[in-house]
Amino acid sequence: KKLKKNKICIISTYKDGNTFATASSDKKIFLWKTTLKDPYLQLEKFKRSIWSLNFSPKDEILITGTSDGFIYFFNILNGYCLKKIAGHDSSVTNCLFNYDGSYLYTSDSKGKIKTWRLNTETCTNVIAKQKGCIWALCIDENNTFIASGCNNGTIIIIKDIASDSFFNKKQSYQHFLNLQQIFNNHFDVLKNIFMYRDIDLMFDFLKFLFTNFFTDFEYIIGSFIRIANISQLKFLCRSIITWNLEKKKTYFSQNILKIILINKAPFFFKMIS
Repeated sequence: KKLKKNKICIISTYKDGNTFATASSDKKIFLWKTTLKDPYLQLEKFKRSIWSLNFSPKDEILITGTSDGFIYFFNILNGYCLKKIAGHDSSVTNCLFNYDGSYLYTSDSKGKIKTWRLNTETCTNVIAKQKGCIWALCIDENNTFIASGCNNGTIIIIKDIASDSFFNKKQSYQHFLNLQQIFNNHFDVLKNIFMYRDIDLMFDFLKFLFTNFFTDFEYIIGSFIRIANISQLKFLCRSIITWNLEKKKTYFSQNILKIILINKAPFFFKMIS
């Protein structure tokens, strides 16, 4: 088996003992059978380099991470792209499933590791312990710790990853009190909240701001919206649509929508058109 004039960057094997995938230097992914000379499927050509490749242990899914920070999920039977997640703000260097395929662990070239709950596509934890590119990442079979290797020669072991304990702590009221102390200095807090891509967490945080900073609430949100990127604005709009379906959240979601229309109306109308 050979790909002409292209370097093989990554190889990943599937649980059936017969299927494997390769990513090459020309930004292509091929799916192979050990019994066939040629690949049985070629996935769409990517615009950016492919840095990570892995099969789900549970479903017929191949996942890949690229240098533009996106994570792709493909059906290995027909090559169809099931979904695409804007996972990182730098190259996705590793993608790992836990033992039953319910969680995903990803790393990037800026030293971050993210934990994802796949049934909701929610980022439940962000770990920034490394100070450089994470080239190596592995998880033990009992789902109790992650080991990461960085380009500066350091190895870091991260324990207690089996549950959503980190995520639950982020939603606690004490967490919001801590945010209150630093919010007046910059907008990094809101950026971090957006990073988790969790609609309920976003609602809790905005509700907290509304309750504790009522007189400045419109100014705070409006100022952030004016500097927010398209991905952040789209997520906020999707959140508003979800909140609007719940009676208890309708009034609040309409207030947020009004602030968006005032500060970013052209973008909003373009998005929903």
